[in-house]
Amino acid sequence: MSTQLEYFKELIEEKGYKFTFQKKIILKVLVNSSIHLNAEEIYNGIKKKILKLL
Repeated sequence: MSTQLEYFKELIEEKGYKFTFQKKIILKVLVNSSIHLNAEEIYNGIKKKILKLL
């Protein structure tokens, strides 16, 4: 897991929330992007990651 992803995982868990598979996928899309993404780009990135898992 990347350092940024680990940081966000710790932050989420410190606040009392669960670090779910869904949150992990969303964060991976955001962390791996070098540009600001809009909602549609985030959605498409999530869709691609999920399709790779199938």
